[in-house]
Amino acid sequence: MMSPISRALSTPAALMLLGSCEAEEIPASNAPPPPPTTATVELRIGTLSGAEPYIFGRISGVALDETGRILIADDQADEIRVFSPEGEHLYTFGGSGAGPGELSAPCCIAFGPEGDLWVRDGGNARYNRYSLTDSAVNYVDLTRMSHSDVNFFAPTTFDRKGRLIDIGHSNDPATGAMRMIRFHVDSFGAVANQDIVHTPPDDSVGVYKVRSETENGHVTRYLYQPYGPTQLIAHAPGGGWAEGISSRYRIAWHHPDGSTQTIARPAVTSGPELSADERASAEERMDFYIEQFGVARFPFDVPENKTPLHALHFDQLGRLWVELSVPDNQPREADVFDAEGTHVATVRWPDNVSLRAIYPARNVALGIAVDSMGVQRAVRLRLPQADTGLALAF
Repeated sequence: MMSPISRALSTPAALMLLGSCEAEEIPASNAPPPPPTTATVELRIGTLSGAEPYIFGRISGVALDETGRILIADDQADEIRVFSPEGEHLYTFGGSGAGPGELSAPCCIAFGPEGDLWVRDGGNARYNRYSLTDSAVNYVDLTRMSHSDVNFFAPTTFDRKGRLIDIGHSNDPATGAMRMIRFHVDSFGAVANQDIVHTPPDDSVGVYKVRSETENGHVTRYLYQPYGPTQLIAHAPGGGWAEGISSRYRIAWHHPDGSTQTIARPAVTSGPELSADERASAEERMDFYIEQFGVARFPFDVPENKTPLHALHFDQLGRLWVELSVPDNQPREADVFDAEGTHVATVRWPDNVSLRAIYPARNVALGIAVDSMGVQRAVRLRLPQADTGLALAF
């Protein structure tokens, strides 16, 4: 059955939707979901050994420019590498430092409304902006972060007015509590607006807090239940975002106009069973917690099943991808919804690829693949063609 949809008109309403299962849901359609389609890997960039530009320490961002070139951020090398549509290295820019155009732990690269490349430069608490040519890059300017959560990995997006959305944890101006906040930053670097992202109750996510005393006070560590429920958040182009908890198929989709839409499939109540390898890995992690932090007893065990949901994504045309949990070594899978809440596609792709940027208008997506040796590669996926209905949904 098609996913039930409901709409509310304010962010407080969205918080109620996430906190309660009693909110009314109105089925949008009784039409069956579309049949699954498969995205295939057509290009890999990265190697264990060989030419230096193809060896990555840690890939922290990928993007596609209007010519089809692929940009890859490496936050260990503090640089951005530019590759041709065929995967040939063209040039590299950045480099470690705090000077104009230099980088420290860059991530989360994206092209802004005017076509410039923006790089979240966490080590320098700023965003760097560059213009690209065929053979080089020009540094344009920088925008300071609006918070101190500089090491947080969050996608670089822009609202409908072209303002940067700078995401990090900071004190809620209304309550003083620590919250994830989406700061809308104008061209002068001033915060024009803020979105407060909902924080789920402690008992709705699998987390155990360990407080330790230090010379400078105390530190709180968060130990997460292996394969347990977690908060899921995705940020859309144009200023929207979505949030949910992985233990239930119920997503609050916040639109730029202030309305909130609920995407829900109540019949989906559990994910697949853990494999023997997954269970062994989870138990090893629990043993590490006990040994490292001296925890005698946890409020949770290793679960029998995964949660129903794995992640949330938005593509570059603003559709919501709800990634499902899948059995070990099976292809990944996501339900795709348009802005009206219609389930327009179900897409599968190789199990070792984590999606990072999705461009349905070009029928491609970018992701990061990790092999059994731990080698990271940027990959380009070919999405199903328009005649499958995926692109025609727009």
